[in-house]
Amino acid sequence: MEFIIESLRTDWQSFLSFSPKLIYAIVLLLVFWIAGSLSGRVTGQVLQRSKRIRGNMGFVQRLITWTLRCAGVLMALGVMGLQPAFRNG
Repeated sequence: MEFIIESLRTDWQSFLSFSPKLIYAIVLLLVFWIAGSLSGRVTGQVLQRSKRIRGNMGFVQRLITWTLRCAGVLMALGVMGLQPAFRNG
């Protein structure tokens, strides 16, 4: 029983030392998610004024929105300490 309690105590301490990074990553992800949505809407409003690009407006909106969202996911993972496998050094 003592082993289980000590294991839980160690896991709890590990979680507490990691939680600031986790909170920062969640906030960063939310900021990029919201920024992506807002940027997509603004892009749509700007592109509606152009007659040439109107046909591709939905594609461009989604492209901008998901590019920013993916950047946010990658940055959040980087904050949490996950590095790409192809990185040198």
